Amino acid sequence: MAGSKADVSKVEEALFDLEACISVPEAEKIMLAQGVKVTRPSIIAWIHTYKIGKKVGGRYYIDPVKLSLLLRGKLKRA
Repeated sequence: MAGSKADVSKVEEALFDLEACISVPEAEKIMLAQGVKVTRPSIIAWIHTYKIGKKVGGRYYIDPVKLSLLLRGKLKRA
């Protein structure tokens, strides 16, 4: 029998490495350096839409690899 959604969520949490993540302001700076002007609320919307990060303890953290894939057009809506 396949695992439940709760089991999948636990696996996803275990794979999410906060130390490798960047903050929303860091993501904003990276994108601005690449010529992409985007607001912080837009970045947060991308976190939810494309599953490129998570909210932990009231702060958002972004996986830089997923952000890079999104910026290159290689990531689809989750």
